[in-house]
Amino acid sequence: MITKINRPKVAIFSDLHLGVHSNSTQWHKYAIEWATWFKDECKRKNIKDIIFCGDWHHNRSEISVNTLQVSADIFDILSGFNIIAITGNHDIYYKHRTDVNSLSIFKKRKNVTILNAPETIEAFDRTITFCPWNTNIKDVPNSDVIFGHFEIETFKMNSYKVCEEGLKIKELLKKSSLIISGHFHTRHNKKFSKGTILYTGNPFQMDFGDVNNQKGYYILDLDTLEYDFTPNNISPNYIKISLSELVREGSITKEIIKLITNNIVKLKVDMNISQGDMDILLKKLSLLVPESLTVDYDINFNRLIDDTDTKEDLSGIDIPQAIEEFVNLLEIKNKKEIIKYTLGLYEKSKL
Repeated sequence: MITKINRPKVAIFSDLHLGVHSNSTQWHKYAIEWATWFKDECKRKNIKDIIFCGDWHHNRSEISVNTLQVSADIFDILSGFNIIAITGNHDIYYKHRTDVNSLSIFKKRKNVTILNAPETIEAFDRTITFCPWNTNIKDVPNSDVIFGHFEIETFKMNSYKVCEEGLKIKELLKKSSLIISGHFHTRHNKKFSKGTILYTGNPFQMDFGDVNNQKGYYILDLDTLEYDFTPNNISPNYIKISLSELVREGSITKEIIKLITNNIVKLKVDMNISQGDMDILLKKLSLLVPESLTVDYDINFNRLIDDTDTKEDLSGIDIPQAIEEFVNLLEIKNKKEIIKYTLGLYEKSKL
């Protein structure tokens, strides 16, 4: 299939990692929801072309049947677009070869072009080069824009690790003044005197290494080489919150509700608290409907102290009152009925 781009404005994303978290069906659900949202976004913005910068799948050696089905479902969802997908390191079976890859099973779809070797095309008076994993940058021609799956020195791999060895920035910018890459999940860009290097990041957060890193997709205008980021506001985020922060606030504010509701939350216990008060607090947080809630004990506060030893008094938390406060903060109808029904469930839970 001839690699082509139909319109100057193209949508870009990377690192979908289908099959992550041991082929979790929950993560399959997030991926399907994101793809549906992304399709609607592209339609609304009159986008016809999508460029994917590698790591469609997560597991290099094998793909489960349910993950494969979700993969096919997402290609179906995006069937109305021209898709150019390059292979990432997670898509290839052999470490130093790209010919055996998990994306090749979709290459016969009429709207899909899978690239496992470098390719350069001309479109809208621009020279555009696609560089899958293992591309030797020395063999790449000078281009107006390069899409790749690169490991570039000094860029953040995640929130706590920086790439110390990799492709040299100087060598990349000799080839193009605009490099757009997948591979590292932290979305960020760096502007240099001779050009810009942009990491798209993954489309939604996948672990606590993604905390505070907004996810989404980019649109690049090939006429101007200007790009815009659209945030993903539908997928769960990873949230870290400390017990001392909650106590300092004194009550559950709208900001805390926004942080916790529908997100994957880790509560760090960084101060003394009794078992009874901890139970009350967790019940109260559960009312905010997080996707999941786990507790992480600080090394200096790694045990729940006995009720008689505690100096902090959290016993004033009134569950019925908390329910009423929470519901009243929501922008919903029939608040009185919902409060009455929820209080009834709470009373039954105490029996």
